[in-house]
Amino acid sequence: MNRLKLIIFVALLTAATAQANPTFDIATPVFTQPDRQIFIVEETIQLRFYADVYAEYCTTSGGGIFCQYNLLVNDGSVAAPYASAVYDDESGCWVLDDSRTVVGPSLYPTDTGTYELEAIVEVWVFDPDSSYRKVSTNMTIDVVDRLVDIDIKPGSSPNSINLGSNGVVPVAILSSETFDATQVDPETVTLAGSGVAVRGKGNKYLAHQEDVNDDGLTDLVCQVETENLDPGTFQNGSATLLAYAYDGSLYIGGSDEITIVPPE
Repeated sequence: MNRLKLIIFVALLTAATAQANPTFDIATPVFTQPDRQIFIVEETIQLRFYADVYAEYCTTSGGGIFCQYNLLVNDGSVAAPYASAVYDDESGCWVLDDSRTVVGPSLYPTDTGTYELEAIVEVWVFDPDSSYRKVSTNMTIDVVDRLVDIDIKPGSSPNSINLGSNGVVPVAILSSETFDATQVDPETVTLAGSGVAVRGKGNKYLAHQEDVNDDGLTDLVCQVETENLDPGTFQNGSATLLAYAYDGSLYIGGSDEITIVPPE
């Protein structure tokens, strides 16, 4: 090998050894607000999540690191701040070390409904292979007109549910001095995403009126299909009920503790 070829070979070898694979340490983003699944409309909800990102890329041939934060509400992007790495001359590395609270829009008292939220952190490293990482987390919240008391499996404690059964689970929507549960439309009732069972082939929903807690007020008891309960909607050991009044003027929500048996 002549001297010129040797110099070129050593230069290429030096460049190759000076370039390391990118390092990533991206924490799963955490929603700091909303901090629960059901909200009543008197509250203003400021959507935000916390992110913690570290990425490093050592090279002598250029490059860089870019980070994008997104907060999606019902699949629409509403927050997109970004961060870029700085180059450390001493170590010869691009370094991105960023922690922040990403702030999105607010939901106001008139914004009743269901919202699908997704917090996303994306990191690009501009190396020869254009390395990419994405970390995200999801949350569903419901903003209702009124929070109500419910009782899953009235008279039972704990409220044990076998998701593998093909039966029904009773859930009572409890009346109060200011709320008449009998005005709730059983057709609109869902518990953990499952609707009220229908009798036979008709449209007779399995629901009846009964004073289940002996307070002198008539409650509404619905039989919800167990096999359609969605464990992905359970939050902190509780299942959430959502429903509308017959005239559509009132959107209600409530939750009660459950115990899944046998363990999943």
